[in-house]
Parts: sequence; C-alpha cells; structure tokens
Amino acid sequence: MKNDIISPQVSTRFFFALEQLIMKGDLSCVSEFCKRYDINERLAYYQRKDPERNILKTAWLSYIVRDYNVSAEWLLLGEGPMMREKSEKDRLRANTVQTIKGLLDTLL
Repeated sequence: MKNDIISPQVSTRFFFALEQLIMKGDLSCVSEFCKRYDINERLAYYQRKDPERNILKTAWLSYIVRDYNVSAEWLLLGEGPMMREKSEKDRLRANTVQTIKGLLDTLL
C-alpha cells in the first residue's frame, strides 16, 4: 500500500502542536514523542525541517489527536481551536491516574 500524502500545511500544524505541548509541559521534547510511539527520530526531524517531504505518517497524527487532545479538525483543516476540551471521560481517566500515582508513592 502506498503512503498517504499529507499536505505541508498539516505537517506544519502537527509540529506546531508538538511545540505547544512541549511549552505546556505535556512533553519534554520531540524526541520523547518519537520514543513513546516508536517513531524514527531522524525521519521526524527531516519532516519538521522540510514540510514538503512526504515522511509524516497518518499514525503520528492519530497519536497527537488521541493522546494529547489536539483537535483533528484543526490539525487536518486548520479550522477551529487547536485543542479540544477534555471530555468527562478524559477528566476521569486523569483523576484515576493521579490517584494511582498517589497510592504508589505512598506505598513505595
């Protein structure tokens, strides 16, 4: 199957969103994102440097939408706010994770 062609505008928005997530502290660096999702860092940096390249994978887009609340509409179309509001499910998940971390800290 041939790779999907992702526009340079989408690539630019993708890396802009990553930078915003780094500034917010959700990620420490692009390298962390790459390691977390088993992405070749060199390919990510090539794509970042030259948005015209066709390296960016649709899976990379799905990770940032699914796991970091980046709006798919903004990412793909450039419309609306960059970040989605967290749903009740997302808030409950975050609270559960914090509770588990607190319990683990207490036990260890």
